[in-house]
Amino acid sequence: MRKPFSAFLLAGVTLIAMSSAVMAEALRMGFDVYVSGLRVMKVNFDGDITTKTYRGAVRIRPKGFAKLFLKKRLEMRTQGVFNDAHAKPQEFRYHSRKKSREKSAVVRWQGGRVVSWTRKPPASEAERRQVLAAIASGALDPLSALFTLGRRQGANLCSGRFRVFDGLDVYDLKLVQLGQTRVGNMNYAGPALKCRMIYVPIAGMSEKKKRKQLRNPPVFTVWLARVKSAAAGPIWVPVQASGRLKGRPFTASLSAATLGGGPLRAATN
Repeated sequence: MRKPFSAFLLAGVTLIAMSSAVMAEALRMGFDVYVSGLRVMKVNFDGDITTKTYRGAVRIRPKGFAKLFLKKRLEMRTQGVFNDAHAKPQEFRYHSRKKSREKSAVVRWQGGRVVSWTRKPPASEAERRQVLAAIASGALDPLSALFTLGRRQGANLCSGRFRVFDGLDVYDLKLVQLGQTRVGNMNYAGPALKCRMIYVPIAGMSEKKKRKQLRNPPVFTVWLARVKSAAAGPIWVPVQASGRLKGRPFTASLSAATLGGGPLRAATN
């Protein structure tokens, strides 16, 4: 499973629920991922948020016949605070396993800046210098970037770019708004905003891999629904995603979703 795929699929899993300053409103979401009509993996998000803090965890696991050829398992966890609607991470953890190979990273922030970073296997000295230079002006972890996106309001929700650091690589997440459409499935039926996300590699990966991705950058599409939160009013959550996995088109379908313990309801105002 390519890491750009993981990063962008997470875009379809980690957009969020909001709550009052006192009580956190939980969001639980599950996505089934299909390639050539076969279910190949399951993506689960479990998190909660107040107006001041947030926490989220994502797990990606191969499913069914895909277990024979998709061997990678991935987990990401984040926690942080909000400055207005902007997420400021405090700690992010990454762990992946593919057969006997494991990768892990822990990144900590203070005042919006990375103050410590460890990873296994360790980065070379040259890679470490490149990464630190790339995040010197600030960066978000993948989940915190999407928490910020999830709280955006206004006509240009899906626009601009985020500098993102996942403990291994640094990349820009470029956003392009594609317009309004509709989505219908058993967990959500109603209007949605179509959002394109383009992965732009910056540092941490090999030069060969970077050149390849710059020539043909991974592109993913997420459908965001404006739904009603009892505590916070209208908010945005993902209800569908698509892209390419190892050169083959995939779709991610919402298989389960609850906000504050109830079903997703389209906001009417």
